[in-house]
Amino acid sequence: MLSDWYGRDARRAAPEVDFGMSWRTTAEPNERWRVSWNGGSGELFAARLDRSEVEVFGTYPDVDSASAALGDWASRALEVGGLDRLRYEMRDAGRTDLVRESFAVVGEDERGWLREQLADPPVVRPPDLGAGIEYP
Repeated sequence: MLSDWYGRDARRAAPEVDFGMSWRTTAEPNERWRVSWNGGSGELFAARLDRSEVEVFGTYPDVDSASAALGDWASRALEVGGLDRLRYEMRDAGRTDLVRESFAVVGEDERGWLREQLADPPVVRPPDLGAGIEYP
């Protein structure tokens, strides 16, 4: 399924840099996600390890820019709710190119990728994930 997502843009057939393979949400703490930057498309994205969903957080010209956008990612990559916090920070940073793509049934006996623009998602603060985090 994820291979279909890669196949929809030839630039995605490029090396990637991973920023953790065990990101989790509070809603689904047993589901794991990986966060990566694709060197061909420049997309910084999260992909469920079951390969059914991809969220593109933005496009960055190089891995250093993507890393800077993630901030202190290593401290959150293993926490329950770490992906929630990352989503919140990307929205709070004013990203207007957030996209969620899900592999789902799109017609009678037909499956495919559905694309949802997340430019103006409702802002939901994640729970406090630890000491030292200050909300504006």
